[in-house]
Amino acid sequence: MSTKTKVMIVDDSALVRQVITQAISRDPSIEVVATAQDPIFALEKLKTLWPDVIVLDIEMPRMDGFDLTRNIRADTRFKNIPIIMITALGSSESRISALANGAEEFLTKPVAREELVMRIRNLLKLKKFQDDLSTYSNELEVQVAERAKALNDANMQLDEAQKRLLQSDKMAALGQLAAG
Repeated sequence: MSTKTKVMIVDDSALVRQVITQAISRDPSIEVVATAQDPIFALEKLKTLWPDVIVLDIEMPRMDGFDLTRNIRADTRFKNIPIIMITALGSSESRISALANGAEEFLTKPVAREELVMRIRNLLKLKKFQDDLSTYSNELEVQVAERAKALNDANMQLDEAQKRLLQSDKMAALGQLAAG
């Protein structure tokens, strides 16, 4: 049984939050776990909710979407949560700025429901691959550390054996000299 994708929506317009919520909630695999009109409140909610994807607007009071994205990316706990920026700003400068600040997707309003759902699904696939890669990388680091320790232990044992062999050879040579 698969779990639902948890989405957080951050937009200063209640109507836009409601429209996006209704649009993506029709997909049975997606659940909107929080909406926020204020980016500062969204940052606080993020610490307790851990959404799989964040959908946010660019133009908001107190903090714009670019600043919110930078704040999210600055916290290592949340750096891998995909962010989709949705805005009425369709300029290439806005798109480049969104991507440069850490957003994975940039969509202009109005957004087709099917497109938004597909973007969410695709970002989750990518996130799963990144998480798997990180897990495998950590496992490999542990294995390399264990093997390096085993190799170091074997080298120490070899050094000890060589010292004992050298000592034994010295004693044998001394015994031959004494007997001769």
